[in-house]
Amino acid sequence: GIAHGMPNVRTWDNSTKWQIYFQLERLVVDQMDQFFKLSGARTFRIHDCLVSDLAIEESLIADHIKRNTGYVANIESKDYSLANASLEFH
Repeated sequence: GIAHGMPNVRTWDNSTKWQIYFQLERLVVDQMDQFFKLSGARTFRIHDCLVSDLAIEESLIADHIKRNTGYVANIESKDYSLANASLEFH
């Protein structure tokens, strides 16, 4: 830090770190949402993920995010469709 002759180094408290994290997370999720909508999908946002009526290959979404933000995102998808659901009632 400053004591070691580095006056341009900033220290951030946890609140500031979380603000930065959530801003960046929002940026990436917004890009995911944009990609789905450009693909004609309807989406529903849940915190840091999207639920969509279309299955889209993760690499295409990651490429869109990289191209528009410069960030590399690890995209993971899960199938929650009723066609693939196994429902049990007890």
